[in-house]
Amino acid sequence: MLIVGAKGHAKEILQILEKDYSIEQFVFFDGLSLEQSMFFDRYHVLNCTKQVSEYFLKDRRFVLAVGDPLLRARFTAQFTDLGGELTSVIANSSSIGINKVILCEGLNVMNNVVIYNDTYIGKGTLLNTSCSIHHDAIVGDFCEISPGARVLGKAIVGSFCRLGANSVVLPDVVLGDRVVVGAGAVVTKNLPSGCVAVGVPAKAIKFLETEDEIRN
Repeated sequence: MLIVGAKGHAKEILQILEKDYSIEQFVFFDGLSLEQSMFFDRYHVLNCTKQVSEYFLKDRRFVLAVGDPLLRARFTAQFTDLGGELTSVIANSSSIGINKVILCEGLNVMNNVVIYNDTYIGKGTLLNTSCSIHHDAIVGDFCEISPGARVLGKAIVGSFCRLGANSVVLPDVVLGDRVVVGAGAVVTKNLPSGCVAVGVPAKAIKFLETEDEIRN
């Protein structure tokens, strides 16, 4: 299995995967550093797409291990084109409802996440430690829901959104695409696409215009 990323979030993904697989099954990818060849001195790191293509001949599975929504989407498209199969990572400690829950491919569901009945989680989304998605809520593709964040009943979170640690989206609130919500913010009203919102109650303080702004 190829773990896409070899930095901080990859360390946490590895901790979940090591409980279910032998160490011989993992390799990492880091396209930003040609010097890194090993991860934790025990796992090989691939540095180019040629190596990835060769690896996919024996194991097509890859999991996303970067937090940035745009990078998650780019790696998904790139590695799928190379023949890879996007795979989810779901921690055993997570709690997921069994009624009308739709989980799309390529998720990271980290430790102690709660996903309640009648919810939808889009492709490639990261649900980080101890966050919760409540009844009738929708979370779009390639979102990053940070530790402790809560999306309450019937709220809708668009694609490529980033919710900061311990933030709250109140019931029935709708967030557009590419919305960034600051840590600890409480979103009480709808937010338009591309805005950054902070505070209690959350207020939009600016709009993002470039990919670098969305990433940072």
